[in-house]
Amino acid sequence: MVDDSVDTGATLAAACRQVRQHFGACSLRTAALNVWDGSARRVKTDYCLYRNTLLMTPMSRDSAAYPAFAAAYGAKA
Repeated sequence: MVDDSVDTGATLAAACRQVRQHFGACSLRTAALNVWDGSARRVKTDYCLYRNTLLMTPMSRDSAAYPAFAAAYGAKA
């Protein structure tokens, strides 16, 4: 399962519970672009690219690329 950023870990933990509830004894690995240290007590992430890093993407309203993103995808700038 992949998440963009694991902040508190609540969402990823809930998603993992749902997968295990529906698929039983499955092999489940987790990955995220960014993991905040505060999430470690709630969920273990198997793989991550960054730790404790604020990510900015074209979808971020404070990104310089946001106006082009909004125009391309019909979002309100």
